[in-house]
Order: sequence, then C-alpha cells, then structure tokens
Amino acid sequence: MTSQKADTKTVLAGLLLGWLAVGGMGLTNAFVFWANWSFIVSGNGAGVFSVVFYVFALMLTGVVWSISFWLYRNKALAILYWLVCLAPLPVFLFFPVWFQAPSLS
Repeated sequence: MTSQKADTKTVLAGLLLGWLAVGGMGLTNAFVFWANWSFIVSGNGAGVFSVVFYVFALMLTGVVWSISFWLYRNKALAILYWLVCLAPLPVFLFFPVWFQAPSLS
C-alpha cells in the first residue's frame, strides 16, 4: 500500500516538474518573440541578448525537465517540451543575429 502512494507521489512530482519546464520555456519563447517582434518582422533576427536569455532558460528548464523525466518517463510531455524548446530555433538560425538590444517600451 505504501509503495503505491510513493509511486503516485513520484508520478505527480514528475508531472509537476515536467509542466513547470514546459511552462518556463513557453514563457521564455513568448518573451523573446514579444521583445524582438519588430526585429523579427523586419528580418533582423532576435538579437544576441535574447539568444543568451534563451540558452540560459534552456539550461535551467533542461535540468528541471531531466529530473522530471527521471522521476516519470512521460514521452508525450517530453515531446511537447522539446517542441516548445525548438519553436524559436528557426528565428535564431535563419535570421542573422546582430548585436542589437530590443526596446521594451
């Protein structure tokens, strides 16, 4: 009986951490696109500061996602996490990234 409760707690912790990682990268992507929208539309890319911010968020949520996947191997959540992580990659790869700082006003 106690092993089932431990399994349930492990699964819930894994799901919570997994959705936390997906949400963290989703918010990061939303911020990168919001802050650089005028640069992206004009074809100038997302800016080097946004790339650094994205990589930092990727490392942070990658650790959270790794712990989540270690606790509970939910493959659908893993695919969703990696799709969310790879969403801004075409902007970073196909647009030149210059040293511009986005204006947040």
